[in-house]
Amino acid sequence: MRTVGRVIAFMGMAFFLTLTVSLLFTPTSGIESGVGFVFLFLLLQALVFGFFTGWIADQKGRSNFNWFCLGFYFSFFALIAVAAAPRVEDAE
Repeated sequence: MRTVGRVIAFMGMAFFLTLTVSLLFTPTSGIESGVGFVFLFLLLQALVFGFFTGWIADQKGRSNFNWFCLGFYFSFFALIAVAAAPRVEDAE
């Protein structure tokens, strides 16, 4: 349960950091200003969700690259899925 708390804390910090960085690099005029903000925000959000989904999967003995890709594309849903998945035991 401690891991889930850490992930939630990191996700909150990453959200506000992403929002701040996106606001700093957003132009102030034209219709394109909103497009750049949305693209950068979604890209950074996808990377953060992918990283934490892969990290939790690695802690549970699963493929971190596959789960990174799932976290990148499906964000919060993949994070919930990997958090609910049982730990894989080594076959020895």
